[in-house]
Amino acid sequence: MDLEARLRQIEDRLEIYNLMAAYGPAVDACSVENNARLWTDDCVYAVGGLGEYLGQDGLAGMIAGPFHRQVTANGSAHVLSLPYVEVQGDQAVATNYAKLFSHRDGRFDLVRLVVSRWFLRREDGRWKVARRTNELVNGSDESRALQRRATDTAELTCAGV
Repeated sequence: MDLEARLRQIEDRLEIYNLMAAYGPAVDACSVENNARLWTDDCVYAVGGLGEYLGQDGLAGMIAGPFHRQVTANGSAHVLSLPYVEVQGDQAVATNYAKLFSHRDGRFDLVRLVVSRWFLRREDGRWKVARRTNELVNGSDESRALQRRATDTAELTCAGV
């Protein structure tokens, strides 16, 4: 790979890292606008144990929903681990863990621990989340399957993200 291509790979990864890092503060602030900027218009967010949210309206509904409002009422923190990222052209896939903490009675309680699989695509020169799937890290077949796919890039060539 020539120097220009290597630099492009690094820039893509940094932009994806920043995109994913922006998710937590956006949803913890209950900012529909900041969250919306991170996702494609036709996005899908499949939240293990809580439901599936389709498009920008679905994301807004998630933020306004009772679970999210309860968790964020007294302060919350979505804390994401550094993702494993693979980029192929204008598509990328990333896998990481996320912890959700909620402030209650002077302490921060762990509410959820999930493994996440993010499918991203470049639109108008910017990376955005097209699909995110997460599963509770509870030993289930679904969570283990998502963990096993961490370095699998085959989905990029057939997913049409």
